Amino acid sequence: MRLLVAAGLAVDAYVHADLAPVYDGIHGSISQGNLFRIEAGVSAAAALIVLLAGRRTGLGLAFAVAASAVGALLLYRYVDVGRIGPLPNMYEPGWFPEKTAAAVAEAAAALLAAGGLLAELRHRQAAPSRRRLGLTVAGGVLAGLAVAGFAGRGGSAPVSPPAHVAAGSQQVTIVGNSALRFAPMTIHLHTGTVRVTLKNSGAYPHNIVIPALHVTSPSVTGDPGGQQTSFTVTFKHVGSYAFRCQYHASAGMVGMFIVS
Repeated sequence: MRLLVAAGLAVDAYVHADLAPVYDGIHGSISQGNLFRIEAGVSAAAALIVLLAGRRTGLGLAFAVAASAVGALLLYRYVDVGRIGPLPNMYEPGWFPEKTAAAVAEAAAALLAAGGLLAELRHRQAAPSRRRLGLTVAGGVLAGLAVAGFAGRGGSAPVSPPAHVAAGSQQVTIVGNSALRFAPMTIHLHTGTVRVTLKNSGAYPHNIVIPALHVTSPSVTGDPGGQQTSFTVTFKHVGSYAFRCQYHASAGMVGMFIVS
């Protein structure tokens, strides 16, 4: 059971470390990206401690970390609580694969840790020695710091290889906003190469994914009105090509290229 709990915490650590750079633009006194790095480090430390420390100690810590993480994720998914003290407004009413994976891993780790903790309390397992516990906690802290440091080195989301822009090619600008919508949502084009510019007029991270062409743009983050990115795609055939934001498609952030 402890192995499963540790696995859930490890998934949580990986997801938050991977997403941290994408959320650096959402900030109060501290950015959401840095909060993700802290979460990644704490989850990694808890995963190590739950494997090496006494069952009650490790499972208790794991439950506290996982339960608080899934609670915060669900709160900011469904409730716009705004800024709280130094914390930014992290309301994000949508799901995407990594976010779903983190929620499932956190919930599973919390439930398994709670069940294991109750079983251990019934059996009254002897507490580990202070020396062993101290070494385990120290190792967990070092692992957490290493993961948080790795997250700080993160980069942009994957991007498809850009094509060279030919003279006189088509250009289009799409704006992603805090209402989790693209503007415009429908774009009429002709076949050929198109240079697409994505501007972020809000604080949430956005990108453009065109599944039919296997294209994923860089993500844009930052202060409202902050960042933009450009990339090129080639529409070889007439037809309709759906596009979406990787992070907020479930909230309705989708659009359509209509190529004639």
